[in-house]
Amino acid sequence: MCISGLVLLVACANVANLLLARSTARRREIAIRLAIGAGRGRVIRQLLMESLLLASMGASVGLLFAHFGSRFLLVSVSGNSRVISLDVGLNGEVLGFTIVVAVLVALVFGLVPAFRATAAGPGPALKSYETTFSASGGRLAGGLVSGQVALSLLLMIGSGLFMRTLQNLQSIDPGFRDTGVLLLNIDGRRMVKPGAQHDARLATFYHEGIQAIAALKGVEAISVSNFTPVSGGFWSQNVLVNGQRVSEEAPVFFAVSPSYFAALGIPLSAGRDFNAHDVVGAPPVAIVSQEFVRRFVRDGHPIGQHVSVAESQLYQGMEIVGVVANSVPYSLREPPRPCVFVPFFQQPPGAMGFGTFEIKATGSPRAVSSAVEKVMQARAPGLPLKVRSFSAQVEGSMRGEILMAELTGFFGVLALALATIGLYGLLAYTVTQRTGEIGIQMALGAERIQVARMVLGDAARLMAVGIVLGLLLTWWASRLISTLLYGLTPTDPLTIATAVLVLAGAGLAAGFLPAYRAAHVEPIVALKYE
Repeated sequence: MCISGLVLLVACANVANLLLARSTARRREIAIRLAIGAGRGRVIRQLLMESLLLASMGASVGLLFAHFGSRFLLVSVSGNSRVISLDVGLNGEVLGFTIVVAVLVALVFGLVPAFRATAAGPGPALKSYETTFSASGGRLAGGLVSGQVALSLLLMIGSGLFMRTLQNLQSIDPGFRDTGVLLLNIDGRRMVKPGAQHDARLATFYHEGIQAIAALKGVEAISVSNFTPVSGGFWSQNVLVNGQRVSEEAPVFFAVSPSYFAALGIPLSAGRDFNAHDVVGAPPVAIVSQEFVRRFVRDGHPIGQHVSVAESQLYQGMEIVGVVANSVPYSLREPPRPCVFVPFFQQPPGAMGFGTFEIKATGSPRAVSSAVEKVMQARAPGLPLKVRSFSAQVEGSMRGEILMAELTGFFGVLALALATIGLYGLLAYTVTQRTGEIGIQMALGAERIQVARMVLGDAARLMAVGIVLGLLLTWWASRLISTLLYGLTPTDPLTIATAVLVLAGAGLAAGFLPAYRAAHVEPIVALKYE
């Protein structure tokens, strides 16, 4: 809402400048209306109605754009329009909001030009055809352009910060490999009826599923776990090492089957992986991460030591049999957390109901996905199954950052375009109104380059004021977005410098054509202008 509000302000400043220039050009017409008896209030109402008509036309186009754009936005938010069920159609509240905004825009940004056009009365305007800006009018127009530049710079810096945040997150080494890995969620509780042998039948169901998938062509490794990294869920418990509480931090627990680390590309740095003997009834074992060793094992030699869940009767006296490299358990924004991996088939009763198969595919992912779904649907008839990409899950964990980068990038470009158009419009109008003055200067010996430099100097001054204001706004707003960034600060010099250079370049480009026209004014033609 803040971003769209800023863009609305930029657009309104543009419209206000156009209305201000238009009212200046119509001074003689308005003076004649006043001279033949039209009241000032009536003329102001006419100008406001024109502003309201313009705002209504813009709001109608905006509603049409919103009708289609909201559906695209919904897909961008969820990654799949079926994931989030929202009614994004136009309704009474949306129409009412749009009407209110249109009326407010017409009133707020149409009143000043209307009052200025009728303030002087008919006398001065009827004395000549001169329609140049007054000093105060020129300052107001210049202030509006500088305000546009300031807001545009704020949006561009914000866009750059969110884009670099996304790049920083995408460049993180999460400690696992998601490319070529497929995931399949299974709710085993829906396939096995409760009873005395419920857990044994669940274990058999998962074992047979692993064997069936492993036999498929293109499957290199297969495992099952209770959670996968960055899935949005995790299980955390305080632990004791050799019966002592070493730290108050609670490690993240994963229940995984053999080949889990091979499937996700997590290297084993010491000890062994789980095997087929690590089942219920066998001595309890665990594998820990290097971060766990650093924080919980004082002598740095975890193999053979025992870890237990504190304040619980479950998961007691588990011997550490292996150490794996660190991996991101929950969020890419978090630093490495200590992790404890326990055997999936050694879980306590009632904990094996839900599992996720991790399938490392070497062949075509689409072909492997189809084969896996076919095999598992034969074993779980009636259960909706859908194989998905692990890469899509990782990308989905950054959905907020992706959306912010896309939206701020779009609005930043839009604001830059509006500010550039506003600057160009003001300079072009000013050059047109100063044609006579420019002709006199050139008749008295002014060079073309001097005239062009004069116009570009006006553009540079407006840009400089806007950039300074934009930097101050950025500094003020930095605390509002600091928590949304990753790997950089809101005052990142590279992002700010890039935004300033792009904006300054666009501003100079906007002033080039008016400067060129001014430099090529013919003195004789210009002196006849009035």
